Amino acid sequence: MQAESEISGLVRITAPTSLGQRFVLPILTEIALEYPKITMDLRLSNVIADVVGEQIDIGIGIGFLLDSNFIARAAGKISFLIVGSLQLVARVGELQKIKDLTDLPTIVILDHNTGKVWQWFFSDNLQFNTKKPSFITNDSETELALALAGVGYAQIPRFMAALYLNNSQLIQPLDQNKPDP
Repeated sequence: MQAESEISGLVRITAPTSLGQRFVLPILTEIALEYPKITMDLRLSNVIADVVGEQIDIGIGIGFLLDSNFIARAAGKISFLIVGSLQLVARVGELQKIKDLTDLPTIVILDHNTGKVWQWFFSDNLQFNTKKPSFITNDSETELALALAGVGYAQIPRFMAALYLNNSQLIQPLDQNKPDP
């Protein structure tokens, strides 16, 4: 059996960009420092990886497993929140009801895999599709930056919004309607 200091080899990992940068990279950094003979190959993308073709050892994702040939373990739950900036509220008013989203500026994100806009989910399995978004992007960091700038309301993962909610750069209207994780 190899001594821990002699553990070596290549480990390929894929994860969504924001989740990977905030959570996976710090963990892999610690592992890389402790086990310098292991080569980490981290691929951050919001496109579902071809895990066989790219020889991925560990795939981290958000959502549902679409291929039943893989073994998946839930590592945690991610909550999504509707957020807006104080500048947005001063300009267009505070979001009172879900149906108000039809008339207020919204920022939506495209699913890299389908090219379609992600639906917004609320408690009790209520879903919302923005008919006329103010801004469309395919990048969650851009979506967050636009929300912080006051461009529109956005549905952002809690792990991305938490810092900005804590320092009051973002507010969370409709708290009672937040989606289940």
